[in-house]
Amino acid sequence: MDVYRDGGQWTLTAPRETLSRPVVEGDRVYVLVDGAATALDRTNGSVLWRSPDRVTGELESWQIDCTATGDHLVVPNGQLAGRTGKAGLSVLDAGSGALLWQSDAGPLDEYHTDRHTLVTVHSTGILPCRITALDLATGSRLWQRDVDSLGSAVIADGRLITYGQDDTGYGVVALDLRSGTELWRNTNHGGGLSLSWHGTAHDPSPLFVWSRFGGRMSWLSVETGDETGHFQVAPRIYAAQVVDGGRSVWLSSNGRRVHRFDASTPADGPSHSFHPLRHGLKRYREVAVPGDGWLYGVDRARRLLAAPIGPGGRRPLPRLRWPKSVPPSARRTNYPGVLTVGPGQVYLETPFARSSADRAVVAVREGRVRWRLPYKFSLAPPVPAGAGVLLVDSPPEHDRLRMVDAETGAFADA
Repeated sequence: MDVYRDGGQWTLTAPRETLSRPVVEGDRVYVLVDGAATALDRTNGSVLWRSPDRVTGELESWQIDCTATGDHLVVPNGQLAGRTGKAGLSVLDAGSGALLWQSDAGPLDEYHTDRHTLVTVHSTGILPCRITALDLATGSRLWQRDVDSLGSAVIADGRLITYGQDDTGYGVVALDLRSGTELWRNTNHGGGLSLSWHGTAHDPSPLFVWSRFGGRMSWLSVETGDETGHFQVAPRIYAAQVVDGGRSVWLSSNGRRVHRFDASTPADGPSHSFHPLRHGLKRYREVAVPGDGWLYGVDRARRLLAAPIGPGGRRPLPRLRWPKSVPPSARRTNYPGVLTVGPGQVYLETPFARSSADRAVVAVREGRVRWRLPYKFSLAPPVPAGAGVLLVDSPPEHDRLRMVDAETGAFADA
């Protein structure tokens, strides 16, 4: 590995097809290099440590997605959702890279963690699941619970909150994270629920419960499970997302409409409604609300859409106007159509097809292209990092991880 620096930016190079998607925690960047965890100083790219243990099994570098949480780094060694038959976890000390413990308890569907507890979900048959809580520092088992099915789970303020079915039936259930004790149960919601929480220990927030079959968004108290608010829309296929730390909810309706609801006054109906002018929104992709006062989306032709949010009402969601210097062949997103939200800015990648000269990472703010940076093939999306953004790509001679200036697109050339 080598690190190049220029004007406050840095670039790390490594052998081809060895770099994972990086994660940022505080003033550090963690990345897997040929399966070994590595910690970098976020400001200058200096290598702080590299673990001697290769912990990713047979995963390709682009398949690795680790989690940094306080003093620990959690790395799965197989693809999740039980597809590999077995997928274990390795937990490393984030300060030194020392391997603390490993778990290999069967097909791993998902895991959740805060700074002290790791929760794993393993398949035990066609539908049943086993939920296990482990001490993050030692790996010792705290409690275990078998359920008939699990549709959604989230850690919120010292609780594991789940939606699924157990011996009592379907419901939203809160468990004490350290003991597994049931704290409350809410059975007043239909099926197809997804849970999300956007608070912190110092800034509590309600639990958001979205029923995609019933078209109902509910707010529950994390402490008691009581409903504190809700709104209802016509039942149809919606994609829902909560933004602004829980202050607003955005719904995408069959790709033809995007609605915004204020969390403080949801019963008043949508405060904003946007509609694409030509093609509908790309299915199963969320819109982007980066905090610059604009709404972004990708239509089914893989064109970027952009509109100012404004004071409210019904508005069109037209295609972004690109600079004339960008050729038409380079104005489509890549096939996944993923938008990455950074502080006041959105990033997208254009495209896999046609000329490699058209491939670029593009930064957009207030409906304008801020910069466009050519890149080679990569399956790792951009990772916002304070005043910069981390990009991984694979030129012919090596992999590289670049810390790029978010404002200008400047980077250190390797």
